[in-house]
Amino acid sequence: MLDYILPVACVLVWQGALSRHYFHMYQLNSYRPERYRRWLEKNPKERRLAAGLVPAGAAVLGRWAAPLYFGLAVFALSVRPPEKKPFVVTDRVKRQFSAAAFLLLAIGAAGLVVPAPWRFVWTAAVAAAPIAVWLPSASGRMTEGMEKRIADGFVRAAREKLAASGVTVVGVTGSYGKTSVKYILTEMLRETFDTLMTEGSYNTTMGVVRTVNEQMTPFNQVFVCEMGARQKGDIAEICDIVKPKYGIITSVGIAHLETFGSTENIRAAKFELAESIPEDGLIFLNFDSPPIAASGWERPHVSYGLDEGCDYRAVEVSYGITGAKFTLQCPDGRALQLATKLLGRHNVLNIAGAAAVALTMGVPDKTLTSAVRRLKPIPHRLELRPAMGERIYIDDAYNANPEGAAEAVQVLSAFTGVTRVLVTPGMVELGEREYAVNREFARLAARCCDVCIAVGRGGEAIAAGFADEGMEAKLTRVATLREALAMLPEGKSVVLLENDLTDDLE
Repeated sequence: MLDYILPVACVLVWQGALSRHYFHMYQLNSYRPERYRRWLEKNPKERRLAAGLVPAGAAVLGRWAAPLYFGLAVFALSVRPPEKKPFVVTDRVKRQFSAAAFLLLAIGAAGLVVPAPWRFVWTAAVAAAPIAVWLPSASGRMTEGMEKRIADGFVRAAREKLAASGVTVVGVTGSYGKTSVKYILTEMLRETFDTLMTEGSYNTTMGVVRTVNEQMTPFNQVFVCEMGARQKGDIAEICDIVKPKYGIITSVGIAHLETFGSTENIRAAKFELAESIPEDGLIFLNFDSPPIAASGWERPHVSYGLDEGCDYRAVEVSYGITGAKFTLQCPDGRALQLATKLLGRHNVLNIAGAAAVALTMGVPDKTLTSAVRRLKPIPHRLELRPAMGERIYIDDAYNANPEGAAEAVQVLSAFTGVTRVLVTPGMVELGEREYAVNREFARLAARCCDVCIAVGRGGEAIAAGFADEGMEAKLTRVATLREALAMLPEGKSVVLLENDLTDDLE
């Protein structure tokens, strides 16, 4: 009996330790089994990683296999890949851990009904199977009913708190730019109104609910609510809870195209915010985004952009290493001179849209102008880092869309007298268009930089784009960011970290 219990117990401990990584991925996929399953399908090596590690050891060594699997468990817990978004062990995760522990015990106990001479086969099978991969979704299914009851209670509490507060809610959504607009608008509003915003990446239903329940006070007058979506109905669900009076749609693009299926589905999802605005409210639309301009939205709205015909229009835009300057033309004829530390055309658009909302809500011109001057770059979004010797970093690691990436390399091209270096893995989550989009981005990047270091799987498409421009000599391919940073050229340089890169720079 000991020859079975000891090795199988250690095998299960190993599988449990290995599952930590997969619980993290399950969390990043919003605890939704279908999204987690798509992530696994997209990353088949993840399934192979959890299976087949010396399964014969349990069969051949018996109880002597125990130290082997105990050591593997310690290794799985201590050696982890870099994490841009850390794993947060919430109460929900703890409940799922408990369910996972029950499942592992059940698997171990099941072997006791196997005839003793064949238990080593069961142990070997448990060691070889990718149990760790499926533990998160299995435990999620087990706790689904409980989680729904708990979530419903939090939602009810948030509804009641919002109804009693009388706070004015401004919804912010879009394929790109919504986080930046949220921060910018909050900075513009807070000197005139006591303003609360959703922190960080709290843009899901439960993230918004948590913000309301934990952070909203009786003194808050405005709540700036970022609304994210990966499928139709997500934004409508948030709007049904917070009841926005104003809303701003920053863009409609191909971010999360893989989960939405089409650009039209993305547009319909973003316009759920517009449909929720009451008659005494107003929706603000970025007409520089073609799908928005072509939407034919007929209900009252305010447009903004850089093109002629917009209600609020940014003109006379200029850029430099200190940021941007431009004039904001208002529908009543006013022209505000604005200067900001932020870089890039998209930031000018974001400021114009936020300013349109703030001015409509009654923020004075001087207050708004001062707020724009104080704006700091959003972390990891065209953030100009302090110089490290002769090297300057532009951190655009959280930018994952083609338009923003194109703007980032245009900003890089504006620097003179230095070596312009691009470090990027390309863009992900673009479905079947991923290769073509990255190749097109690389064609532009080849004309904007002096050196490019392509990291990871996107290197093939980026190499093809540089080859299209006849600039293969500018490109180097590496596997990790650490390798890329070790290869940076000496002397005066500006390094643009583009798309999902920053872990080794902190």
